Amino acid sequence: MKAHDALDRLVDRAFGAKRKMTSNDERSKLLFDQYAAMATEPSS
Repeated sequence: MKAHDALDRLVDRAFGAKRKMTSNDERSKLLFDQYAAMATEPSS
C-alpha cells in the first residue's frame, strides 16, 4: 500500500494537481480539464 500511495502522489504531481487526489475519478477530471484548456488555446 505504501508503494501504491507513493506512486499516486507522484502521478498527482505530474498531472499538476494542487493537492492529493483521492480517487481515479478526480484524476480523470483533472486530466480532462487540462486537455480542454489546451484544446481551446489559440495556435501560435
